[in-house]
Amino acid sequence: MYVMWTHPPGNVDGYRLQYGFAGDLPLQHRVDLHSNSVRIHDLTPGSDYRFEIQSFLGSDFSQTTSQNISTRPAGVCSLSVSHVNGTSATVSWKPTTGHFDFYRVSVSNISHIWTLDESPHSQEVSVSSLWNGCSYNITVQRYRNNISGTAATITICTVPASPVRLQVISVSPHAFSLHWLASPGCDMNYLVQLRPDHGNINITTTADSGVQAQVSSVTPGTSYTVTVNAVASSGFSSPVSRILVTTNISLPAAPSKPEGERVGSTGILLSWRMPLPLDSSIHSFVIRYKEMCPYPDPTFTEVTKSLDIPETLLNTLTPGATYNIKVAAVNKAGVGPFSQSLYYKTAEAPPGLVSNLTAFAEDHTSVLVTWFLPVRINGLITKFAVKVKHARTGQIVRTRVLNAEEIMNGALPHCNDAADILSRGTPSPSVSSQLTSAVLPTVTLSAVPPAFIWSVPISVKIDELRPYTPYVFEVSAFTSDGEGQIASTMVRMPEAAPEDPPQSVVFRNITSRSLSLSWDPPKITTGRFSYVIQLHSSEGFISENNTIEQAFMYTGLTPYTQYYIRVMAKSAGATGPAAEINITTLAEAPSAVSHLTAEAVDSTSVRLSWRPPGQPNGLITHYRILVLYRSTLVQDITLRGQNAPLRRNARSLEITTSSAFILTSHRTFPTLGRDFTNTDTEMTSDLPLTPSTPHTPPPWLTVTHDRTDVSVKAETEAVTQEPLTELSAVTQGTDQPTLVNLSPSQPRRSTRAVATDSTQQQTNPSTRAATTIGIEVLPATEETADLSSDHIMYIVRRLSPFTEYTFSVTAKNIIGEGPSTEVTVKTTEQVPSSVQNVSYQNLTSTSIRVTWEPPLNPNGKLTHYTVYAQNLLTNQQLRQTADTTTEVLTGLDKYSSYKVRVAASTAVGESPLTDEDYIFVMTLEDEPDSPPRDLAVVKTTSSTASLTWSPPEKPNGIIRLYEVSYTNGTYSNTVNSTSPSATLYYLKPYTHYNVTVRAFTLHGHGNQISDTLQMLSGEDVPGSPPYDLTYEYIGSSEVNVSWSPPLLANGIILIYNVEYWNATHSLNQTTQVPYVILSNLRKYARYRISVQAATLVGSGNHTSEILNITTLEDVPSGPVHNLTAMIYSSTAVVISWDPPLEPNGRVFYQLSLQEAGTTHPSINRTVNTTITKTTTDNIYLFTKLRKYFPYIIKVTPATSAGSALNHTAMLPLRTDEDVPSSPPLPGASSNLSSTSIYVSWFPPVEANGEIINYTAVLQGPGSVNKTYTTVETHLMLSELTPFTPYNLSIAAVTRINAGPSVIIPLQTDEAVPMSPPHNLSIFNHTVNSVWLHWEPSPEPNGIIQHYGFRILELNTYTFRYQNSSDASTQAELSGFRPHNSYNISVCAFTRAGNGDQYSLPVIFTTNESVSDAVGNLTCSGLDWNSVYMKWELPIHPNGEILYYIIRSGDLEEEAHPLVLTHTVAHTFIGLSPNIFYVISVAAVNSAGIGDEANCTAHTPPESVPGPPQSLNITDVTSDSVSVSWQRPVYVPGLLQGYNVEIQQLARNCVPEQHVDSCVEREFEVWVEGETSGVTLSHLLKYRDYSIRLVAFTRAGAGEPSNWIHTQTLAGNPDAPPGNISVSASPTQLNIEWDEPSVITGPTSYIIDIADLDGLGYNISLVRHSEETRKVFVGNLTAFTLYSITITAFTGQLPTLAQTARTDGKASEPVLARTLEI
Repeated sequence: MYVMWTHPPGNVDGYRLQYGFAGDLPLQHRVDLHSNSVRIHDLTPGSDYRFEIQSFLGSDFSQTTSQNISTRPAGVCSLSVSHVNGTSATVSWKPTTGHFDFYRVSVSNISHIWTLDESPHSQEVSVSSLWNGCSYNITVQRYRNNISGTAATITICTVPASPVRLQVISVSPHAFSLHWLASPGCDMNYLVQLRPDHGNINITTTADSGVQAQVSSVTPGTSYTVTVNAVASSGFSSPVSRILVTTNISLPAAPSKPEGERVGSTGILLSWRMPLPLDSSIHSFVIRYKEMCPYPDPTFTEVTKSLDIPETLLNTLTPGATYNIKVAAVNKAGVGPFSQSLYYKTAEAPPGLVSNLTAFAEDHTSVLVTWFLPVRINGLITKFAVKVKHARTGQIVRTRVLNAEEIMNGALPHCNDAADILSRGTPSPSVSSQLTSAVLPTVTLSAVPPAFIWSVPISVKIDELRPYTPYVFEVSAFTSDGEGQIASTMVRMPEAAPEDPPQSVVFRNITSRSLSLSWDPPKITTGRFSYVIQLHSSEGFISENNTIEQAFMYTGLTPYTQYYIRVMAKSAGATGPAAEINITTLAEAPSAVSHLTAEAVDSTSVRLSWRPPGQPNGLITHYRILVLYRSTLVQDITLRGQNAPLRRNARSLEITTSSAFILTSHRTFPTLGRDFTNTDTEMTSDLPLTPSTPHTPPPWLTVTHDRTDVSVKAETEAVTQEPLTELSAVTQGTDQPTLVNLSPSQPRRSTRAVATDSTQQQTNPSTRAATTIGIEVLPATEETADLSSDHIMYIVRRLSPFTEYTFSVTAKNIIGEGPSTEVTVKTTEQVPSSVQNVSYQNLTSTSIRVTWEPPLNPNGKLTHYTVYAQNLLTNQQLRQTADTTTEVLTGLDKYSSYKVRVAASTAVGESPLTDEDYIFVMTLEDEPDSPPRDLAVVKTTSSTASLTWSPPEKPNGIIRLYEVSYTNGTYSNTVNSTSPSATLYYLKPYTHYNVTVRAFTLHGHGNQISDTLQMLSGEDVPGSPPYDLTYEYIGSSEVNVSWSPPLLANGIILIYNVEYWNATHSLNQTTQVPYVILSNLRKYARYRISVQAATLVGSGNHTSEILNITTLEDVPSGPVHNLTAMIYSSTAVVISWDPPLEPNGRVFYQLSLQEAGTTHPSINRTVNTTITKTTTDNIYLFTKLRKYFPYIIKVTPATSAGSALNHTAMLPLRTDEDVPSSPPLPGASSNLSSTSIYVSWFPPVEANGEIINYTAVLQGPGSVNKTYTTVETHLMLSELTPFTPYNLSIAAVTRINAGPSVIIPLQTDEAVPMSPPHNLSIFNHTVNSVWLHWEPSPEPNGIIQHYGFRILELNTYTFRYQNSSDASTQAELSGFRPHNSYNISVCAFTRAGNGDQYSLPVIFTTNESVSDAVGNLTCSGLDWNSVYMKWELPIHPNGEILYYIIRSGDLEEEAHPLVLTHTVAHTFIGLSPNIFYVISVAAVNSAGIGDEANCTAHTPPESVPGPPQSLNITDVTSDSVSVSWQRPVYVPGLLQGYNVEIQQLARNCVPEQHVDSCVEREFEVWVEGETSGVTLSHLLKYRDYSIRLVAFTRAGAGEPSNWIHTQTLAGNPDAPPGNISVSASPTQLNIEWDEPSVITGPTSYIIDIADLDGLGYNISLVRHSEETRKVFVGNLTAFTLYSITITAFTGQLPTLAQTARTDGKASEPVLARTLEI
């Protein structure tokens, strides 16, 4: 509370304020202040306080001023809804501290407002009389002394009323109509839903205030469930449903033409034609089938299937059975008629088990087998198979196949498709005409077999069986589909005498005096065996023993003696054949072999020879040769005697022995074909000899095959294996060498066999050789040899060259192996393998150092290495030898390419040469070795001179700079140039200059200076005569005279005057050059010549010295003849001719071969070249000519006098064709599209023939190449991959072959991406931005320029697009609205576009921010304490609106719309009447309170309320009535309470008439506050009352409600019957009475009559309320005194028999006596 007062006049020091509760004295609180106001806290709401204030000055205080003030009641914090239905709602709140008088509850909607006052002790209020589906604002405030606390408001929406009287008013196949009564309430709409959901719905309002829905476009014959809801702002009402069925549809027609197709043995693919006419309502089909044969079914099996096509599979049928099949269509009307029958037989299958299989042994060799037919034959039985197997081994010993037709007496049971089934009844003509070939297959025998067939037994006798052997007898039946299930039974045969001897007699632990033997039973078991063993020697029988064991031991034998042992089996009292075995007791092992020698035959084989042991100690059966390299065994060779058995590995024979011999007689093992088999006591090799699957070895392996002549052939492959190095790798199970990459500086063969330090295991270790340290290790082998000779030789092969081996030879007999004899020998040499790892190092520009590693297989002692080098330009060869693995090559050409190889040599020769052994070398740059040449002056002036020259012939590198030096003796200068030309400036006129040039490489100029060029300048008359006259003969009549210009020419000599004469005449001739040709001279004549020079100035006075000459002899007078040319090759031609007829001397020939064709501009030739030769022969070979090029050959005869140029013979020719020497020249290429390129080229410069076509190979990504052939010089490539590099190789083809190719790099254009970016994800987002990340497109088809984003705003479904600034795979996008959902996809842009390839979208919602202001806010005073407000949603709510805050001054409340609509209506309650308010509204989301919007409104004053609603009687008793009502709809003020008016009506009045004369009594009852019911007590029983209600506000009484009428219930009587009268006669009494004075309900009576004279007469009578009040009692005794009592009661006697007398009212007894007779 804020307390304020005015200052008193005068000065004061302060104020003393005292306050407290008004009833408490003294006041509890005191405060001294210096200001005239104070804010007081912690007051109790709704309390009366007293405030007293005094001013003080010093210690003086003024008089006290006081005032009583009351605080406002506490506000209601919040409201909650505990119950809502269609017409009422209950709202509750929490209690608080403080004092108040009552709660005021205001209820308002758009049109009405009313209030209720509740007790201060209430915590909830129930509001009734609400309308269905309406929205109401309920406000609660605490009041005290007309002061209200802060209000709390809640909005409720009542439940809409359900539609009533929903009925179907019309139904047609495609539409139906519904009708119902409109639901009461606010703004009702309706929702009609169909199940299934198809059809159009149109809802209209009818004239009778009903609602009609027209449903169209429905499917005929479909059941629909229709749900109708009333829809209001509060939600949906309870649905009202009806099931509607459209008009019936007729049954579908029968399907036609059923057909079948066998699927396996148990299935039929059934198909048919749809019924005609076509019926779209058919939703399924019924397939009916039953078996007709061999087991007819009495009833059909039905299957219903929903099918899209008339076809289905029946897959649970019996094989080989005939079925009757029908099909019917089904729609909603039901199942239609079935189609005609299809009789179809399933495919046969293997039959089932034969039944009742038995077997009986007739004797010890035969059995009778009996069985019956299978229960399921599954087709026509064609045969039976009877198999007899050994029970233990499963081996088949007998097989009998029985033809079923031969052994069956009657017809074989089987089924046809239609046969007898159709013959048993005659089909109608219509049916018969419809039976097609598919329905009626070929008819054979009876379709249904007779039943007795299955009871006929089938028997067969099996003989030639073995005695005492268990056999399994298997019987199976066959159909055309194969063998059926196999039935089996077992029989053991009786015993018999043994038929064969014991098997596998084995001797063990043989010594010189004892032996043990064991054996296996005879192969043929004829019973339980015992054994008889007989011992014989060469002298006769020794002993006989019996045993039941399978082993026996002899002792006391003679050493090294041959014994004969017979073992016989005994059973059934008889002995069988004997197994006869020869055995010799053991002796010592043989001694060592003698005279062992070894001799190397060649580099890979050694010849061994030896003699047998001096002490063989038995028959030598084997010799064993061990070949060792150092301590490693590389070969293990066993030589077997020709009569000795082949030793085999245990795996090859599958016999395992341990120190045992296996000996058999000649008769016991005929399959082996040998007398006995001797297995040695130890394995000869650790390598198994089991044959493995043959395989094809790679070509780089050496494979040999050694075969032995035995039944099991072991194949051995000797393989030189690659080591596990970088050169190659052979892995287990791999037959091909591994390819490796070798650097260009170290070319080596990846398939060369090399040595390794370990043995590499092969896939088949028994048949592959291994290598150990370069030595081939072979598996153990065994060969047959003649061991009877006294001198044995054997050649050991497949050894390594120049290797020292140790050979060990041992002898072996049947007992064991003797000691070894060894000899050592070395194999001869062989050429080595190639050296390894050849490399080079540049030392100088003319020398290199070549290094290498020795050969992996030197094959001897290396004597030296040879290094070969060849200049690739000049083909100059260089050869040097070396003793080490390094050699320096000198004298090489500088800056030149060489190919170099190194060969190793032994005494045998040099390692072989291959192209892989070459390495390629380039020498270093150096200073030039020659100067520039052909220095010349191009142009001179008085001060300048232009020079040109040619590069050095030996530049030794790249020329970087030319230096030009010029001097005239007194002046010198230099000029630099990067090209072979220069201009000299600042020259002196008429001066002689010396000019030189030198070239510079990276290493300098090498002091190589060109020839000096001299230049002259200036002019004058000559200062001296010409001198040094010389002459040259031109012909026999011509001479060329030359001279030197004057030493002091002083200018340019313009003319020379030549005078010549002889003895007879003198001539004169001028010339401008320092020579002259004097012609028409006499041959062989003497002439004298002088010369005088002249410049522009003049000739001067100097004449030269006289020259004497003599002319020469003449030249030949004619040409050569018979000039011919023969083409030798494409670069050579042979010329031949005959001499001239007039040679005129010793003739020789001048040959000239001139190129006559056109040279391509790219070849550095300005003119065609001419080859000149001189020869005295008549034939000449020209070589190194240009291929397929035209030439002109000229032959000029000449003598010592000269050539006969005018007699030159000419002949045109052309060299032969060859492959082109140069590739085609690249032309232009243009990209037509992203997948096609146009490429053109020019023919090769040196085609060397006619180009017939071009071959182009396109190499792209991957290993797939495309080849094109064309005769044109252009090609269009299509179906390429966009933005992909390609190499196009083009080669020209002549008739000879293709030439070198040119490689043209190509690049396809960019295209739009073929796939979008992927894995688009969001890693952050804010209110208006989002951060995205993605992975690039896997198929971009170009360079990604940037990325584009397609942004779909899901709220408005509008698109916008945005691009990134670069090709980064993450971006931040902005410009989003808060709390909006967006769908974003990303695409990649190349220069060609994006191809509309968008990634999978990501969906996100931006964060929320505070909302914008609400729109179109309007306010109007709704009622005395409320304002009706309406507004639209904010245009940008920026989030989910949780509620709205409404403020006006200190009032504040929240509006929570139950349904989010575009327009929000709210009633702001808790206001005061007749007040002007400024109200603000703000939307609130999770981000906070948004912007506010304001409006103004004025509340109206209070007025009287409307009538209470729904006045109703809720409970009635005999003396009370409970009345309930609902608050008036319109309560324009604070509801004070209700006045209940009650009228008690007279008994005879009709309540509905309600006239004043009927009212007996009126009274009122006041009900305080907001109450919805009251109980009216102290009413009279069984009386009519009229009740009505009037509500009161502070403005007064409102409109009363309508009267309601009720009647209290009947109660127990309050008075007894009255006016009882009795009239008597001798035998009867007539009794009458009146109603009780107070009627309390329908009254019945009990009349009790008892005699008082002791006669024991006692009777009770009952009269009901609807009966007369009279009773006649007869049959009484005359003159007898009776007592009569009448009890009045209400209700029914049967239910009140026990309580009627107690609860009723009884009259006083009346005495009456009957009369005398």
